[in-house]
Amino acid sequence: MAVKTYTATTTRGDTITFTGDFSQASSPISIVDEDGNEHATQWQVADFCHDPERCAVQLVADGGCDYWLSPDAEITEDEDGEELFDGMTEDDYIASLIKSVD
Repeated sequence: MAVKTYTATTTRGDTITFTGDFSQASSPISIVDEDGNEHATQWQVADFCHDPERCAVQLVADGGCDYWLSPDAEITEDEDGEELFDGMTEDDYIASLIKSVD
């Protein structure tokens, strides 16, 4: 396997570092902490259709809304009662926070 390390940078300058072999569906995804230690997640590359950006969105989401929600975000509901963040669904809002995945 060719496991690669990725760093996702958010628009606020936060980073999340993770590893995986995005050419192999069964490759596990691990989070890398500030000391360089890897921590297993429940995710595999197949969960993200081999797309590191999709993976980054999920990993940011896993941080919880205290981590990703901007204090000045406008929270509303659509006609079905689904919460919207600055007019976007949760997934779209989180995706908009990802500046780059390298």
